Amino acid sequence: MKGEAFLIRYADDFVIGVAREDDGRRILEVLPKRMSKYGLTVHPEQTRLVRFHPAAAADSAAKDWNSTSPGTFDFLGFTHYWGRSLRGVWVVKRKTAKSRWKRTLQSLSDWCRQNLHQPIADQHQTLKQKLQGHYAYSGITGNFPSLQELLEGARKSGDVGYPGAAVMGKSPGPNFSVWRSVTVYQRHACPQPVEQRSAVIR
Repeated sequence: MKGEAFLIRYADDFVIGVAREDDGRRILEVLPKRMSKYGLTVHPEQTRLVRFHPAAAADSAAKDWNSTSPGTFDFLGFTHYWGRSLRGVWVVKRKTAKSRWKRTLQSLSDWCRQNLHQPIADQHQTLKQKLQGHYAYSGITGNFPSLQELLEGARKSGDVGYPGAAVMGKSPGPNFSVWRSVTVYQRHACPQPVEQRSAVIR
């Protein structure tokens, strides 16, 4: 290694940061060989070299040396990217990865359809726990828009936000939207997103 480097690992996922491109290419070349000695392999689609620094974020040219994502990477369910803080300083920001966001919304929608005939109070309690669990993990500083989009997307699906509306035996009519809003939404509203903890962003 000719420059500075660091490793961040969680279970079997890791990110290696290097100051020099040639060091990164060298690691990418030897890593599969080193892993194979222990009966391990690297994921061919998730292992890549990314130019990740503020200048790359400001540059409109291709950022990824392997011509994939432009200067961003996903790690532990978050997309990491460069952005300006409220003070105008370049910082690493995080938002829920698109694939994770879609899976979460689909999971909520599927659960609602499978439990339409459960009591409204029971549906509400479970959905509340599911959303709060997602907020607890994903509620880092700067990720509020992703949390809000998830809640809005779930509401638009017709399953979350108006839990149990489909089991009340009501047929859609002129007053259905009013009935649904007052009887279900206000009494069993889903929890609002909250940023639970702060990442190092100044």
